[in-house]
Amino acid sequence: MTKLSRITLIILMTMTVTALTVPVQANQCRPVKIALDTPCFQSQMAPFASSPMFNVKTEVTDLGGGMMDVGFYFVPKCLNDPVPCRIATQYVGGTVDCNARAAVCD
Repeated sequence: MTKLSRITLIILMTMTVTALTVPVQANQCRPVKIALDTPCFQSQMAPFASSPMFNVKTEVTDLGGGMMDVGFYFVPKCLNDPVPCRIATQYVGGTVDCNARAAVCD
């Protein structure tokens, strides 16, 4: 057995053992995906998401009880220029209920 074959075998075994020991959460919540699939988020984000002037930053806060606060910040790219622009950061946010798999916009 060559050295490359041994290394490959060790990597495959390690990946298999890791995959088997990680607990699977069948009820895993993806609050950002739920928010992005909600019409009110889509309509509020549309003017900014299609613009090349903004970078998007996402923030998720666990509120407990299956509730998550999801916020999308559209930060102007020109804020870090030598002469900063005067475009405001835009915010789109709301609350995601992981139990109901639904979101409500602010």
